[in-house]
Amino acid sequence: MNLRNALALTLVLGAATAAHAEDFIIGGTTVDASDPVASSTVLVTDGNFICTGSIIDTDLVVTAAHCVAAPAETLKIVFALDINGGIDKSAVLPITGYLANPGWQGENSSGVDQHDIALIRVNGALPAGYHPATMLSSSASSAIKKGDLTELAGYGITNAATQDGAGTLREVSVKVSKQLGQTEVVLDQRQGKGACHGDSGGPAFAKVGGELQLWGVTNRGYPDNAPDNCKEYAVYTRIEAYADFLSQAAAQLRK
Repeated sequence: MNLRNALALTLVLGAATAAHAEDFIIGGTTVDASDPVASSTVLVTDGNFICTGSIIDTDLVVTAAHCVAAPAETLKIVFALDINGGIDKSAVLPITGYLANPGWQGENSSGVDQHDIALIRVNGALPAGYHPATMLSSSASSAIKKGDLTELAGYGITNAATQDGAGTLREVSVKVSKQLGQTEVVLDQRQGKGACHGDSGGPAFAKVGGELQLWGVTNRGYPDNAPDNCKEYAVYTRIEAYADFLSQAAAQLRK
């Protein structure tokens, strides 16, 4: 399963309301405006599903490839900590386009190194308070090792059984389980904490010198035959493994 969320979402004249959903950061806490996570994490939607993304440049958001299946003209980036109860129109920006990694095989994807990563170009200036995340460098990748904690964030829902709570940005810390293939990392969610549907494309941060640095993109549940309860393991795509793709995609999207 991937961790995208089918959601009835309405974005009309500056108001956004969440209806029914599937799942989000489980066992986490609400992100407030002073949290570093808040300044670089955004919601990605076409009005019918939600995903999460991370700002990596003033006009660029990285997310999962399975989050950009909709036509570009329907996708929006929402800059808000909570979309429930309505948001200002200025918090919603269209995009100029996106590029998914060419190795991503969609529903035919299987095994390891699925290349589930995409880049979106935002149409407009970032709202006040938002800025690109600090990226974890390849030289600091040793910060992602078995047993270490990593910080996750997303807009999914709070409970896989009740399917409640979508549209609020939350975060949680989980442990790294193992490396998977050349480009992926498995996180242990068996303590009832972790990512779920709606968190797809969202960030994983490592703490380096007291600073949260972005290294991962939420991908899918693991293993493939695990129960769809988001309480087993989750796979994250390592962003630095796709540095060349992201650089080339940015150049193409800015033409």
